[in-house]
Amino acid sequence: MASTLHRYAWLALFFLATALTGAQPLLPAEAVWKALQSDPRLERDRALAEGAHAYKKGAGSQPNPTIQLSAVTGQAREGANYINQTLEVAGQPWLRHRSAEEAARAADASLEKTRRTVTRETGQAYYDFWEAHSVVELYSRQLEFASQLESIAQKRLELGEISPHEEFRVRQIGTNAKIALAEAEGDLSVARQRLELLTGEPVASVHVQDEKIPVAPDFLFLSNSDLERLGRELEHRPELVAARSLAERDKFEAKLADRAGAPDVQVTAYRSSLGNFAEQGIQFSMVVPLFDWGRLGAEAARKKKMAEARQSEVNVVYREVLLEFKTAFTQFEVSRKRRETALELAADYLRFVEVAQEGYRIGLLSFVEMFDSQRENLKGFETYIRAEAEFGRAQVELWWASGWPLSNPPPLD
Repeated sequence: MASTLHRYAWLALFFLATALTGAQPLLPAEAVWKALQSDPRLERDRALAEGAHAYKKGAGSQPNPTIQLSAVTGQAREGANYINQTLEVAGQPWLRHRSAEEAARAADASLEKTRRTVTRETGQAYYDFWEAHSVVELYSRQLEFASQLESIAQKRLELGEISPHEEFRVRQIGTNAKIALAEAEGDLSVARQRLELLTGEPVASVHVQDEKIPVAPDFLFLSNSDLERLGRELEHRPELVAARSLAERDKFEAKLADRAGAPDVQVTAYRSSLGNFAEQGIQFSMVVPLFDWGRLGAEAARKKKMAEARQSEVNVVYREVLLEFKTAFTQFEVSRKRRETALELAADYLRFVEVAQEGYRIGLLSFVEMFDSQRENLKGFETYIRAEAEFGRAQVELWWASGWPLSNPPPLD
């Protein structure tokens, strides 16, 4: 429990600082912290991990002693009542302990994998919600522009500067904007429901650094040197840790199965009756199986092959996590360049929408010129919004694929 708190201490402090400042918009670290507190999958895997650790404490013990008490009619034999302790002397207790120890490590890794999965899902949902929220804001602004254009077209129609057909086409822009806004609000509703399901709390809005040009908060703060170090964290991926632990567990299980026919030592204290004048004594025995009909050998052979398969699984998992990291890193670089390029033009898109509207109002632009300008510029601004959100999602994927620990976020540039 203490390690769990330490692992996510930075998230807790961030959440506390945000609460103390009274900031309302949701930030990625806040969303992740809330999700880690409420997701039932973590409770499930935490219970499994605690169970594995509980089993580890007693797995290396000797077999339990047994006692026999007999009610006898007639002459009682010497061993009618006894206490017996079997001692495994071929290393079985140590092998069981090591097997349970590796199983506990695998359970811890499974819990960590679930934590990272919850974090990944919440981060993705956060940027989905941020994207939908920003697109709704964009189409709301477009609807305002469309309303202003209708007023301009109505005045120009009254002055005889345009035809009724052109005025109708201007009104169509407003209708299309309403349809687009309704679709965007539907996407926003779906994104909000998903984020709220993960965080376990209602979500009103997300953090937007600029009212006019929305900028999504970063999930990772990476310098160039950090990017170079990312690949070294692959060894900490819980999938790889779990695969190695399970391979070690099965190696010890195979050795344990191989010693199933090993001799045991038994210590027996016996007494023929519980009354006076009874035959009694202490007996030391070596118990050796005569031969194996085949079941023990078959089980040992099966466990050895399972151990070989687990060892190969480690290589399979490593190849998978390496491919995931390389793919995520490439997507991160592509999305970063795309976002930087789109950001350079984002301010111009909205400015040219206003310019086109003013040009149409004073008659310098025709309807076709104004319409084409608005369509392309709004499309360009939407492209920027989606590139910004995709960059956020790419950061989440890079964090997840690299195995970067959440308890040690990279420093700011």
